[in-house]
Amino acid sequence: MRFQFQTGLCYLNAHELQTKAAEKNLETLFGFELQRCITTGKRDPVPSIVKLDPRYEVVKTDRGGLTTMHHPGQLVIFPAINLRFRNLHVRDYVELLLTVTQKTLRHFDVQTARTDSPGLWTFSGKLAFVGIRIVNGWTQHGLAINVSNAIEDFSLINSCGLTSQRYASIQSLTGHELSCARVFNVWCDEFFLTTGFKSSINTVSNDSSLGAVGSAFP
Repeated sequence: MRFQFQTGLCYLNAHELQTKAAEKNLETLFGFELQRCITTGKRDPVPSIVKLDPRYEVVKTDRGGLTTMHHPGQLVIFPAINLRFRNLHVRDYVELLLTVTQKTLRHFDVQTARTDSPGLWTFSGKLAFVGIRIVNGWTQHGLAINVSNAIEDFSLINSCGLTSQRYASIQSLTGHELSCARVFNVWCDEFFLTTGFKSSINTVSNDSSLGAVGSAFP
């Protein structure tokens, strides 16, 4: 299984990389620091946008969940995993994403809790978000972790349908400014330790070509 980090992509291009990986039967953990956008989910027929901002593109997606946003300083992780091959049920997969994310955040001295809604919370507010879709047994979309992003921009939306939501980031909680690439590397380490899956080549790149990553194996 490969893992790759890229910056500067738009949401649709990042999702296209994930889709192409599945089409080529190449399991990959994609990490992104995306351009600014507001995304809507299948359960969100009317986008929960409080205020339009010309800096943010609005993107309609086919993932589960409601409205959220992505911007620089936020780590977005799109795993392309064959759940049938891995013998994982959807609930097990979501549990895996949350468990690995909690372990990663503890590495940076951030403690989180869960509620009935998908995601992770701290005493200061929500820090991680989950929204997925499964197509022919392959995972699409994934999760987002607030690392050092402008959490005040969440005031532009009712994230996940909540009107009084508070938000936090690793930086707002710890005072440490971290790169998304560093957090992604720790996340991948925790993922492989938790699952026992084998990893291949790690690539940090601004190139959207799948060919820059290297070959994969289970």
